[in-house]
Amino acid sequence: TRTDSAGRFSIDGLFPGDYTFQLQLTDGPWRNVENTTTLSADEKSSNLRLVYPDTSGLAIAGVVVDTDGNPVEHARIEAHHLPDYANDDWAWSGSDGAFLIDGLDSGEFIIQSSHRNYASDGVLKVTAGSEGHTVVMHPNGALSASVIDAATQRPIVHFEVREAVPVSDSDPASVQWRWRNVEDPSGRFALENLRPGSQTITLRAEGYANTEYIAVIPVADTLSGIAIPMPRERRYQGHVTNAEGQPVVGAQIFAGPLPSEHERNDKMLARTDEDGYFELRGIGPDVTGVSAWHYAYAPGMAKLGNTDSDGVIVLDRGLELTGLVTHNGAPFEGASANIFFKSPDARMPELFGSARTSADGRFTIGKVPRE
Repeated sequence: TRTDSAGRFSIDGLFPGDYTFQLQLTDGPWRNVENTTTLSADEKSSNLRLVYPDTSGLAIAGVVVDTDGNPVEHARIEAHHLPDYANDDWAWSGSDGAFLIDGLDSGEFIIQSSHRNYASDGVLKVTAGSEGHTVVMHPNGALSASVIDAATQRPIVHFEVREAVPVSDSDPASVQWRWRNVEDPSGRFALENLRPGSQTITLRAEGYANTEYIAVIPVADTLSGIAIPMPRERRYQGHVTNAEGQPVVGAQIFAGPLPSEHERNDKMLARTDEDGYFELRGIGPDVTGVSAWHYAYAPGMAKLGNTDSDGVIVLDRGLELTGLVTHNGAPFEGASANIFFKSPDARMPELFGSARTSADGRFTIGKVPRE
């Protein structure tokens, strides 16, 4: 919420619990304040006084430029205190590219930059109280391509392309993904503001397999003359049941191995209905299996046969992994125990489950797949 001319504010519709606060001056960074308050049911807290923190302390100053040395305005520059990222703060670059981040504690900081039209040159490790730093940002590139039928080589006139859109101008590094409809007699489309380097271009069209294409985007230039082939889709119907043969409602269905947790919402192709039934469309010819996930069960997978006929994925409760963590021979409370899995096409193992040790040093991780 925003304060009025007298500095007053009101926030309604809060749940009971403990609350902390952040304050932001106009077009400035958010800062934590020391005040906390606890609300019980039907309670109204009044006369709460919040004070914007003192910004005295050390500062980091510098300038943001592009690869030609021109100033970059309205870049967000973040300072993260090492090693724990405490005392974080940020600032905008001005019309001359200059920035100043103040109110910092002593020590080393990582400086990171973001801008909706530029890619960062990486990070800088600097010391609080220093100045004269130069942050170099590379202008984004673009893609101009066409989409064709993999068999006939003819253009696909109607299709969708997935693109990243900044959440807001105040946080240009955060994006949300959306599908954009394209209708073009030559199957052409363009994507602007792409980060230089390898980018995955994702396409879908009625009757075709969902397609991912790796494009190497140049700096401050457009990659053109690319024709992306889309093969015809394969469809698959199936059911998800538990070990007792009962339908599993609301299971997420994926083509191929189970994706990592942060990718599941994006890669989910279907959910099972009240009968445990699902139908997949847009499957490519290289997909050999279908996986299912439900919060109450261990994940499961079924291999695809040579037909599109009904298949069954059976989910059970999985295994329980138990263990003991000690330190200097004594049970260690509060340790984090993690279990990882590595799917055949993954470059790195993915976190599957975790638990913290109890007072006796023991932990249990459930719903672990049997295979």
